[in-house]
Amino acid sequence: MGNTLFVYGKKEGSQRLAYRAACILAMSRVVSVAALPELTPYGRIVAVGLSAEECGILAAAVPAKKGKWLALVGAEGEEKDLDLFDFSCAVGDGVDLETIQSVVEALQDAMPPADVLPPSIILARIEDFLRHHNTCALATSYGEDVRNTTIEYGYDNGIVYLFSEGGKKFANIFRNPRVSIAVFDNYIDFSHIGGLRLDGIAAVYEIGHPLYEKGAALRGISVERLAGMAVPLHLIAVTLTAGDFLWHGFKNDGGFAHQRYYWQ
Repeated sequence: MGNTLFVYGKKEGSQRLAYRAACILAMSRVVSVAALPELTPYGRIVAVGLSAEECGILAAAVPAKKGKWLALVGAEGEEKDLDLFDFSCAVGDGVDLETIQSVVEALQDAMPPADVLPPSIILARIEDFLRHHNTCALATSYGEDVRNTTIEYGYDNGIVYLFSEGGKKFANIFRNPRVSIAVFDNYIDFSHIGGLRLDGIAAVYEIGHPLYEKGAALRGISVERLAGMAVPLHLIAVTLTAGDFLWHGFKNDGGFAHQRYYWQ
């Protein structure tokens, strides 16, 4: 059920809306209703801007839905056979980014899960992945200033610990503590893929705070050594809130390759 097919019609703007929504939703393909592909790889089909006639073409291609989840993104006030669809939402004539984002959010809320694994399994796989790596990309931002820093880390119980002598990332964190972290394997092919994105709230701590000592222990550095440095290192502790993990091993667990986890 993981792959989604966006099908657009002749209505002006439907192709653009379908393409941008597909990019945001991910794991999606965009086609014209006049050139439908083999539908077997797609568990979810989203019709965008189809006329009543075009809806009929789609219905003929998906007889009795055959296990497919169908959604319609249509214009306000148009008459359609909504019994064909599992979900529908109406939009105005605009295809601005706010409209597209609202469409994607509505679809995400309505779509059935794609072979989601139990949270305990997802968390165990995420934590194992983190413990087998030691370097991440830390993204911080404030306004138009975006910074991405390659930095070593330690991890324990939902917190990522990073030591740094300073820099522009701190200016961003002090004003906007929301950060994102990426940890990944070198790409070989999809059967070996491993990429983890983590979102969280960052805070800065100095020597003497319990989290500073915890981070130092995870990195195998004595607090005395850190205290004796001519230039002190500051601790950035990121309390994790959510994680998106694209990992080949989830197939062995019986799930889709892309799983999401939320820390409470």
